[in-house]
Amino acid sequence: MAAFISYILSGIQLGILYGIVTIGFNLLILVTGVLNFSYSHLLVLSMYAGWLILEATNNIWLAAGGTVVTGVILNAVLTPLFLPFIKKRAHLESLVISIGIALISVEIMSHWLNAGLPIAFSKTIQMSDSAIKFGLASIGMGRIISLIAGIILLFVFFRVLYHSKQGRILRAVAQDTETAAMMGISIPKTMLVSFALGGLLAGVVAILMAVSLGSASAELGDNITLMCLAILFLAGIGNLKGGLICAVFMGIVEGLVMGYLPPDWTKAFAFSVILVVLLFKPEGLFGSQH
Repeated sequence: MAAFISYILSGIQLGILYGIVTIGFNLLILVTGVLNFSYSHLLVLSMYAGWLILEATNNIWLAAGGTVVTGVILNAVLTPLFLPFIKKRAHLESLVISIGIALISVEIMSHWLNAGLPIAFSKTIQMSDSAIKFGLASIGMGRIISLIAGIILLFVFFRVLYHSKQGRILRAVAQDTETAAMMGISIPKTMLVSFALGGLLAGVVAILMAVSLGSASAELGDNITLMCLAILFLAGIGNLKGGLICAVFMGIVEGLVMGYLPPDWTKAFAFSVILVVLLFKPEGLFGSQH
């Protein structure tokens, strides 16, 4: 029973992180119409930036700040690259560009950073010496802090989205770009804000993953992208709250499978669940909002 509780908590923590990344994907889809395939790869690249700063300065706070800033900048600079295609509603071309950016990011991490080797964060960052015990089972303090911080981040995000002027602007553009432009809303500026906000979410998640996972590699971006895109389709593309709920569910499934079955079964089991759902509800459990 103690091990079961530990697996559930680890799954919820993982699901919260998946949920935040899925929200980042959905935010860009709703506001810009772009499925940014490179989003998770830029998140991992932000982890690498934080690691480099930490190695150079040994300052945790400077590394954390650098990670977030890197996430924002890497995503914000994409705005002028995607904007011409967004205006023409050239979704396929946008997807191809984002895949290209993802491939470039993987090449940079595979060959240029840390000699292509995976990076590992110190035990101090992971807080691996501290843990909450459930009988013979335990969950690391890094995962607990990541879970709490993730919940706080989600609360702040939805508060901004539904109770601030900028949030109302984002939702107006997501609902009808042409009408929003007629009302005097600057579409290019709103696109920039959406990319930057997505980058902010990615930067914070990069910190939380460094704390909870303790390592990163060039392949991590592919793994996150695969899971989050599956969650997108499971919940329904563009459904923010539905995506979060499905992400937590998939995190719990992954946590339980990792606890009781060989690790190789994790993704296979998770995607089997998604496949069954989509056979009966192709629009997703909560319906598409795009």
